[in-house]
Amino acid sequence: MNKTLFFSALLTIAFSASSFAQPQTSGWLSSYWDGCKPTCSWNQNLSSDPKFSQYGLSRSCGIDNKELPLGDIAEAKCAKDGGPAYSCWDQIPFVDPSNPQLAYGFGATATAVCGQCFEVTFTGEYEHGSPMPMHRAITGKKAIIMGRNTGGVATTQIDFLIPGGGLGDFDCLSEQIGLPPKSYPSVLGKTYGGLLGTCIEGAIAQFGGNWNATGVLEWVQNCHRTSCNSVFGSFPELLKGCLFHVDWMMSAPNPKATVRVLDECPQILVEGYVPKSSKYTLLRKFKDWTSYTGNPRVNDGNKAVDGINSQVTLTYNDVHALVAGTYTMSVAIATTEKTTISVTVNGQPAVTQSNISTSDWGKFEIKELGNVNLIEGNNTIVFSFTTNGANIDYFLLLGDQNVIEKAIGKSSSSSQQPSSSSGGINVPIITTNHLPLAASQAMYYKLNGTPMGTAKPVTPGVYVVKTGKEIRKVVVR
Repeated sequence: MNKTLFFSALLTIAFSASSFAQPQTSGWLSSYWDGCKPTCSWNQNLSSDPKFSQYGLSRSCGIDNKELPLGDIAEAKCAKDGGPAYSCWDQIPFVDPSNPQLAYGFGATATAVCGQCFEVTFTGEYEHGSPMPMHRAITGKKAIIMGRNTGGVATTQIDFLIPGGGLGDFDCLSEQIGLPPKSYPSVLGKTYGGLLGTCIEGAIAQFGGNWNATGVLEWVQNCHRTSCNSVFGSFPELLKGCLFHVDWMMSAPNPKATVRVLDECPQILVEGYVPKSSKYTLLRKFKDWTSYTGNPRVNDGNKAVDGINSQVTLTYNDVHALVAGTYTMSVAIATTEKTTISVTVNGQPAVTQSNISTSDWGKFEIKELGNVNLIEGNNTIVFSFTTNGANIDYFLLLGDQNVIEKAIGKSSSSSQQPSSSSGGINVPIITTNHLPLAASQAMYYKLNGTPMGTAKPVTPGVYVVKTGKEIRKVVVR
């Protein structure tokens, strides 16, 4: 699938069951899973329609399938070699537990509306010819699909997000599961069509193109099931999504469907779309101030604030923290001057960072200012500047380990003792002088996705560490 990658802001809202407002139209479904970070994780792809933008950005995960706190800071692996952001595996399709004829999932659409949901009803037909037994087997089944990718599909097409469904134009999946780059068609099937596409080609050879021959459906399903188990046998979540294609969609390639646009998305899909990290991460675009002094200007092109000088202060009255505690504050800034930023939080001096400078005026870099304390609920944050000029894009607040553990319902552990991550895996808590992996073997990433290279981290923080096929998370204190 061909996709364009952009930047994104963080919003979170959940809504109730869906209702239908639009008439039905004719369409068809393809399938894909390239492992890429969703285009709906980037700010410029958010819809201007509040009916859909209320859902905010879609989640993205690291190579270890742990959610990354903020979409626009974690560079997409598919967009930049070495970028840490991929798809989250729990966005696989699934069957409604109370209605076996209804399924839910995510996908890519041509509408360029992130967070829009579609109800599809399979008609038993095939987009590219006469229907096969697999198409007839799903007649009348329904699926509700939430858009989290845009671009690269036809106007009547929905690209259903299904593991093994085809890589398309990008391949982030191979590295995630330890395969050589672009492991197709030998392992991951056809570029467009995936594992099922290879099985369809095998069935044509096996039955001479006679789709009415006895045993065609069973042959295709057995081939498809074997392929799913072979590729994803060590990855239960991805395997479950691949087998959904076999068992619920009956291995039907490119089925036709009637399509209805929904007014709202079901809560069960919203929960899979909205980042869990919103509980311990706050992001605010500098342009969204409550009040200011001086003459800050919003650049119409990139929506950042330029012309920051020593007369400017920016006030934000409603920076909402779900959890009280200590947060590391960073800013995205571009300046070749020596800039000083002072911050007050709730009327108290919080942090000052001097001599901030970047490589050029047009490239934003993330600069850490220091730790600030937030109360639960709304906080008032004021920025003051001492500079001849600067451009600023956003400020980020990332909760420390105590905040993260509170947000995910776990208590903090003492230094040198194992702790549990949100994924249930033991996370070692260590000091900067004792890391379990040699620098020559390991690639380090900060929890927010910033690649650290092979150098051992020397400052406290939460890191994802990758060496060979082993991936672990460590808390450095």
